[in-house]
Amino acid sequence: MSAVWDFADFDDHEHVHMFRDRASGLTAVIAVHSTHLGPGAGGVRYWHYPQRKAAITDALRLSRGMSYKNAMAGLPMGGAKGVILADEGAEKTPEMLAAFGRAVDSLGGAYVTAEDVGMSVADIVAISHQTKHVSGLPVASGEVGGDPGPQTALGVYLGILAAIKNGLGTDSAKGVRVAIQGVGSVGGGVARRLAADGAILTLADVNLARAKALADELGADLADSAAIMEIEADVLSPNALGAILTEESIAKLNVPIVSGGANNQLATAADGQRIHDRGITYAPDYVINAGGIINVALEYLGQGNAEEVESRIRQIPGRLADIWAESKASGTPASVVADRMAQKLIGRGRRYCRGWRAPPIPLSPPVMKRHFYLVCGWLSLALGAIGAFLPLLPTVPFVILAAFCFARSSPRLEAWLVNHPHFGHHILAWREKGAISRKGKVAATVAFAFSILLALLFSPWPWMMVPIVVAGVTGSWIWTRPEG
Repeated sequence: MSAVWDFADFDDHEHVHMFRDRASGLTAVIAVHSTHLGPGAGGVRYWHYPQRKAAITDALRLSRGMSYKNAMAGLPMGGAKGVILADEGAEKTPEMLAAFGRAVDSLGGAYVTAEDVGMSVADIVAISHQTKHVSGLPVASGEVGGDPGPQTALGVYLGILAAIKNGLGTDSAKGVRVAIQGVGSVGGGVARRLAADGAILTLADVNLARAKALADELGADLADSAAIMEIEADVLSPNALGAILTEESIAKLNVPIVSGGANNQLATAADGQRIHDRGITYAPDYVINAGGIINVALEYLGQGNAEEVESRIRQIPGRLADIWAESKASGTPASVVADRMAQKLIGRGRRYCRGWRAPPIPLSPPVMKRHFYLVCGWLSLALGAIGAFLPLLPTVPFVILAAFCFARSSPRLEAWLVNHPHFGHHILAWREKGAISRKGKVAATVAFAFSILLALLFSPWPWMMVPIVVAGVTGSWIWTRPEG
């Protein structure tokens, strides 16, 4: 098999990891495309691939798509993706999920995982027992996070309405014929919203029972999952797996609009030009389907609430409108316009023309927050280093504080501290139990006692009281922590 950097879709990935755990049967790929804006975020999918090479290609394409998606959504996150290879007929096991969690954790925060095709919220919960670098966990009502499907569906629905306005010149979906391929969490949610608007629906899914049940619920027609690509309609909405827009399938399309939530809909870059040449309004998938990652990213970052998530998702139609306007003005395919915008945001593209501005959601506040934590981390580390020579400053608490700051700013530096032969166990003990070792407590107490002695011998009143007060307050706090 070719080296990974020889793959056509390698696209300068920062790192690509292959994992194999014999005990659990786990075979997995984690691809990290870019951490320019923050840790690489993207779901993990559980899927059967006829050839393992196809799994690597899928991970590479999906990871790059996540870099573009997160950048265009205005999130301080990079792009990455996980793929668990499923043997035909095999089932996920708790041991396999635990092994994948350990794999994620071994990357030290460079990859933040979440739910994707073939995975459930329960699976993500199981993975979270092995690593903190997860998002999309169950949450209370009104809080961000949880199943990303409903938020993805909202964004796709809003994007379809924008595409209808752009392609058909109408503000309503009433009477518009929409063919939906894939009616799972995302496609099903889109179908229900469009049905409520009075759209005329045709549904298809590889799970025929699921498609029929939803069609009966909504009064929609049914079609074969492959045949729906050729059905005559106003909108084709792909919401299953990707690479369905090929040279052959594009030639057979009978719609003026393609707008759906499936990832990597274009089989090749050339297919973006083909769909543009046919005069079809195309919604770049990583722009329209960003609702889910907005939801789980804000959960991971600890920012906002459900109202904030929805507010951000409602910016998606505006981004699509900007892309279509530039495409029309320049004669450039919408897929290329979107790629250039995203590449600029992740530091890989040339400066974009025609006065295009970054997404309506500003990147600066989250990025500034990350830089603030990075500066605080280095400052804490410096104080810890000084504490090795100046007794008044206990080293271990400052190193723990530095790890806390680096966890929110630099996964690489956090991993270095956590794996440090001298300080790593102190950090892990603190994180797991809020504990400080007896050795650390004694060392801090000795340092405080020496500081007090120096102050009594050489400092005038009232300055001699400073180390005594500091030692009393800090020492009391240290000794009341659990030991580990």
